[in-house]
Formats: sequence, structure tokens, C-alpha cells
Amino acid sequence: MSDCVTLTDLVANKGQVVGLDAHASLADGLSTMRAHQVTALCVFGKPGHWLGAGNSNICVADKQLLGLVSILDIILYLSRHIVNEADPDALLKKTHISDVLGQNTESLTLWVAATSNLKLALEPLSKGVHRVLVPIFPAGAEKAQHPTPSSYKLCTQSDIIAYFQPLLKTDPFQSLASQPISKFASSGVVCALRSDPIMPTLSSLANSNLMAVPIVDRDGVLADTLSANDFRTLLEKTDHRSERVLKALVLGHVTIGEYLKEISSAKPRPLIGVVSGNTSFSEAVDRVCEHKIHRLWIVDSAGVPVGVLSLGDMIRTIREML
Repeated sequence: MSDCVTLTDLVANKGQVVGLDAHASLADGLSTMRAHQVTALCVFGKPGHWLGAGNSNICVADKQLLGLVSILDIILYLSRHIVNEADPDALLKKTHISDVLGQNTESLTLWVAATSNLKLALEPLSKGVHRVLVPIFPAGAEKAQHPTPSSYKLCTQSDIIAYFQPLLKTDPFQSLASQPISKFASSGVVCALRSDPIMPTLSSLANSNLMAVPIVDRDGVLADTLSANDFRTLLEKTDHRSERVLKALVLGHVTIGEYLKEISSAKPRPLIGVVSGNTSFSEAVDRVCEHKIHRLWIVDSAGVPVGVLSLGDMIRTIREML
């Protein structure tokens, strides 16, 4: 079970992090994300010339790992530095990817996980960090006093939940599996309307280290969700539609409702991440794994959001059982 499992085991089948040189442009960054179908990149620089996020000094071979940049970071940077309607393309080409580091609270620190103890490694992921770097050591490195990683892989909160999903049917987690999620969820959900402009909402999410906001109607009933995953659309094949949406987005010309309508091609979006407070913990874990989502909105009998159970909440609860 988890006694002898480490994060290294959990990421064994994952590829190495996708990286980009610090002097590459934002346009290069978006192209790399599209090519590899990822929403975050590692930024590398020349050792001795940079301070990594959180004053870190992590090197892989002849490269220093400076930090992580996500598609959301790029959108926020563009919106904060836009001047006129000619700027999006120009900014993408002239801005270095390293300039975008630190656009949100999480990216101010470079999170590197412990590989010897699973409970210790889960601590940042249980406190709202969405992804951590896992150092990969070459064979025989354990004999060295200060082993040096040969590469890094990313471990996400979703990876952790997927690992523990089948274990909830075994000891010591069986007692947890049947408990209602109301015991572990957060209350006081901040909601948004479809008519709200999207960029202030995204800035608020980044400042609060959140990845999603529930969208409600005028009666406060849950109608949709705006999440970081909704910006994968901008990483589809380069076409005029993606460019047009990105430009309108960063110029502040788009409401939440307009953006969600655009990316769904005006088709209704099913509410898949909605549960009641009585939903069991194991049911909640099954739901997020099945639909590949990152939180569940808890609603009352009228459909009004009253709480949220995030992957971080789940990991924190599981970690307490280890």
C-alpha cells in the first residue's frame, strides 16, 4: 500500500517536464504548449545568471530550473500589459517567457516534492499547491551522499487522487470512504455571473490561488463553472478562431458567459461537478476521477452553491489517515 510508495513511483509512467529557455517568447511558449498538449511549462535558464522562483537554485545538467508558467499566467500577463488593439501579437513575440513567472501566488515558489516519504510529499498538495516537481535520480544515485537529479517530472493533485481511488476500499481508508463530504468541504463560496467581465474574475482567482469559480444565475442557482481547464481551447491548433478569442479575452472585451458560449460552440455545458453535502467521500473521489475535474460544488436543495470540495481538501483528508 502507501507505506513504501513514493511520488517517484506515482510518476513512473509520466514523461519528463516540457521546458523552454528563459529567453523564448510567449509566442514560442504557446506553440510549445500546443505541440505537447500541456497547459504548463518549465522555464530553464543558464546557471548562475538567474534566481529561481522562491530564490531556489535547482539545476538539471547545464540548465537551471526557474519556475513554471501556465496558460493562465500568459493570459493574465497579456491583459495587464495590453496598451492597444495591436498589442496582443506584438506582446507575444517580444515578451520573454521568464517575464511571466510569478503571475500568481503558487508560481512565486518552485515546489519540489520529497521522494522518500509519501505523507511528507503530499503536504504542499494538501494545502492548495496544484502541481509539484518530482526529482528523478539515475540508477545507483542512492549511494551518493548528495545525489543529483537527472530530470524532473510533474505530479499533480489529480495524479494523487487517481492513485488513492482504489485504496479507499481498503484499510485504513474504509471508514473514510462512507463519510459525507460536508465534513471536509470548504464553505463560503464566491460566485460570479455570466454577465461579469472575465479578466477581473481570472485575476481574482490567481490572487486567491484558486482554479475555478461557480457561475450562478440571477437567483443564485448554479448554472456553470469557469475553470483554468476552460483555457485549453486556446491551445488547440493555431487558427483564426483561437487568435480572435485570445485577443478579445486579454483586451477585456469578453464576459464570462460570452467566453463559455464561444468555447462550447453555443452548446449547453452539462453540470457534472455538482453534489450534495451528503455525498460520500468515495463517491466524490469517483466523480472527480471519472470526469477528470478538479473540484465538486456542493449545492443545497434549491441548487445554490454552499460549499466546495477541492482535490486539495481530498488530499488533506487522505493524508491525515496515513
